[in-house]
Amino acid sequence: MSANAEQFYQYQPTEIILSEGRLVDSMGNGVVGVNYYTSSGRGVTGENGKFNFSWGETISFGIDTFELGSVRGNKSTIALTELGDEVRGANIDQLIHRYSQAGKNDEREVPDVVRKVFAEYPNVINEIINLSLSNGEALSEGDQTFERTNEFLEQFESGQAKEIDTAICDSLGGCNSQRWFSLTARNVNDGQIQGVINKLWGVDTNYKSVSKFHVFHDSTNFYGSTGNARGQAVVNISNAAFPILMARNDKNYWLAFGEKRAWDKNELAYITEAPSLVEPENVTRDTATFNLPFISLGQVGEGKLMVIGNPHYNSILRCPNGYSWEGGVDKNGQCTRNSDSNDMKHFMQNVLRYLSDDKWTPDAKASMTVGTNLDTVYFKRHGQVTGNSAEFGFHPDFAGISVEHLSSYGDLDPQEMPLLILNGFEYVTQVGNDPYAIPLRADTSKPKLTQQDVTDLIAYLNKGGSVLIMENVMSNLKEESASGFVRLLDAAGLSMALNKSVVNNDPQGYPNRVRQQRATGIWVYERYPAVDGALPYTIDSKTGEVKWKYQVENKPDDKPKLEVASWLEDVDGKQETRYAFIDEADHKTEDSLKAAKAKIFEKFPGLKECKDPTYHYEVNCLEYRPGPMVAKVSV
Repeated sequence: MSANAEQFYQYQPTEIILSEGRLVDSMGNGVVGVNYYTSSGRGVTGENGKFNFSWGETISFGIDTFELGSVRGNKSTIALTELGDEVRGANIDQLIHRYSQAGKNDEREVPDVVRKVFAEYPNVINEIINLSLSNGEALSEGDQTFERTNEFLEQFESGQAKEIDTAICDSLGGCNSQRWFSLTARNVNDGQIQGVINKLWGVDTNYKSVSKFHVFHDSTNFYGSTGNARGQAVVNISNAAFPILMARNDKNYWLAFGEKRAWDKNELAYITEAPSLVEPENVTRDTATFNLPFISLGQVGEGKLMVIGNPHYNSILRCPNGYSWEGGVDKNGQCTRNSDSNDMKHFMQNVLRYLSDDKWTPDAKASMTVGTNLDTVYFKRHGQVTGNSAEFGFHPDFAGISVEHLSSYGDLDPQEMPLLILNGFEYVTQVGNDPYAIPLRADTSKPKLTQQDVTDLIAYLNKGGSVLIMENVMSNLKEESASGFVRLLDAAGLSMALNKSVVNNDPQGYPNRVRQQRATGIWVYERYPAVDGALPYTIDSKTGEVKWKYQVENKPDDKPKLEVASWLEDVDGKQETRYAFIDEADHKTEDSLKAAKAKIFEKFPGLKECKDPTYHYEVNCLEYRPGPMVAKVSV
C-alpha cells in the first residue's frame, strides 16, 4: 500500500491518549539515555527504555542535536532499527551498541559523555556521522554472494568522525565491538511471512491440509439470492502486518488454475466455432490478480493480532463440519449438520495452533484457555436473519480448549491465556424494514472495547499474547465510538476503514450475468451482437485466425460486449424481456427442461447445442455450463 494510502487509513485520535513506550535495541533490550521529542513533550528514555507520548503523534529520537530518526507513535515498543530504512536502521542500532554500556536487566545505557562530545559539534554532527553508509552486509545475486566493506565503521578511522569516536571511546575505556545481525530479521515478521502462510494453509506438512476456503454470503434475499459474498477488507498499513488471504479479482476469477479460461487476455470470449482454430488458454498464476486481503495478520511487540472480515467464521469453532448452510446446535449440544468438508476445520485448527505458539495443537492432549467477549455464534441461513444461534464455544474437534468470558483485560498472562477471541462491537441483530440492511454487521455505535481495554490489550500483546477478531465492520470507522477498536488495529499495522467487501460476487439470480460463479447447472446462448449488419469479428477460412474489427481499426471504444441473447414477449399487454437462459434448478423433470430448450430454439431458428463437452464457454450456440462452482481465493 502506498504511503499516502497508509496515512489515509491510519488512526487519527480525536482525544489525547497518554501512552508509555519503550525504546529497545535489536536484542529487545531497553535503551536508556536517548533524547526523544514529540509535539506534546520531550525527555530522555529512562529505566528499561521507557518514555511518554500521546498516541498517534510523531516521536523523534536523538542524542543532543544528532538525529537518529522518527516514527509514528502507534505502539508501545519501538526498536532502534525502525528509526530508519534498511541499512540506516541497522547502523543506528550499531551506533548505540558501540557507545553504550551494559545496565541492569540487560539494558543499554548511553552515558553522558556521548552527549557531551556530540554537543561539541552542534548540528554538523549530522554531517560528520553518516548513518546511511553500507555496513558490510553481503549482497546476494542468484547463487553468487558479494562481500562489501563496512563503510559505516570505516568512517570512524579518519577526520572529525575519528575525533568524536576517539574522545568517546577513551572516556569509556574502550567502545564495544561490532555486533552483527541480518537486516532480514529486523522484526518478528520479516523473513518469516512465507513460513507463517505455509503453516496456516497446511503447506507445512506439520499442519493440517487446507485445499479450499469457504466464503460466507450476506443474509439478504434479492431475486432468490443468498446475498453478496462478504469478506470485509483488512489491509496492512505498515510492515508490521501482512495479508493471509486475498480473493482473486481477475476476469476468470471463479476458474481454478489449470482450467480453461472463459475470457482471453483482452477480456474477450474465445471464438471457437468452425473454421476458427482458436484454443482457449489455461488459467495460470501469471494471469491471476487479487483484491485487497480480508484476512491479515499484524504484530504488536511479541504478540499477534489476526483479523478475519466476517463474523460467521466463529460458527466453525462450534460446528466445524456444519457451518455453511442452515447449521445449528440441538438441545443436546450436538451439531445439526455435518456435511461440510474438513478444510475450514483444518484452517481454524492451524490458526489456533499458530496464534497460541503451539501451546495447543490438534490431536494432542495439551490444553488451552481462550478468553472472549463473545456470548453467541450465529449460523448462516437463508433470509434476512441472524440465523440459528448457539453459545460461543469449541467443538470436540478442538479438544483441550476451554473458554473464559472476560469483561476486562488488565494483567492478563499470555502463558495462562495465550489467545483471546474478541469482537470490537455489538452485532446488528434487528434490521427493521430496510431490505438492504445486513444482519450481524458490527454496530459501531455500540463498542465492546474501551480505550482502557485497548491499552490493556496492547500490553497483553506486547507480552506475547494473541488476539483473533472475526467481524464484519461496514464503516469507515470515523465514529468516536469506534476509536478504541481502530487504535487496537492501528497498533498492529492494520485497518478496516476501507469499508468494502473484497470478494467477487456471484450472479445473484440474474439471467444476464452468467460468466460468474453459479450454484447450479445452466443452459445459455451467448453472442456478440452484429453492428451495422456485421459481426464484430471475422474468421480467416484458411488460417482459422479470429480478427476483431475494433483491434484492426484501432478503435478501443468500439470493443464489443458479450450478451445473453434475448427477445421481447407479451405478458398481460406489456413487453417483457426474456433471456436465452435456463437454470436447471427451475426444472424438476426432463420434459420441463426439454420444453424450455425448445422455446429458445424456436426464438432463434438455426441455433444448435454447443458441441465441445470439455469447454463450457462457447458462444453462438446453446451452451451447457455445469454447477456447482467454488469461489477461488489466494492460498
